[in-house]
Amino acid sequence: MIRLTGTFCSSHYGFFIITEQGLEVTEQSQKIWGKEHGWHENKEVKQLVIKLLPSSEARFLESWKTLDIETNSDLAFNLMLYTNFPLSGDKVGWLAFLNSSDKCNKCNKDRHSALMTSRENLLAGIHRRLTDIRILKRNEQLQDSLIKLKKHVVN
Repeated sequence: MIRLTGTFCSSHYGFFIITEQGLEVTEQSQKIWGKEHGWHENKEVKQLVIKLLPSSEARFLESWKTLDIETNSDLAFNLMLYTNFPLSGDKVGWLAFLNSSDKCNKCNKDRHSALMTSRENLLAGIHRRLTDIRILKRNEQLQDSLIKLKKHVVN
């Protein structure tokens, strides 16, 4: 999804970051997606995004947000497009993309609509997966209870 969305939005970089209580807890590698290098490591750019994300806020976003970026260097981007969504426990998933404002200004209503649809499909998939996990755990608990009950009746 990162690569597809980044390509669709003409982004320079794309990120999937997991936070808990405002701190990054991403369990997988530190790789980011870049339009020129594909999946690679760039800790400097990733740290910039982590610093810019409003991860300490306790609310979930209803849509995609943009943030102007002021940097002291000659970076090819000056705007961040991002959204978040709930994961299991107190974890929050973040999708973020670094763009240049001239390319992002081309993000018309049709593009925003496509991004919203993509976000909603992602959230629906996450919700289904979390529901499946809860059902599996509940089934295991019921199986354990049934086994204990059978042992108790036999004794």
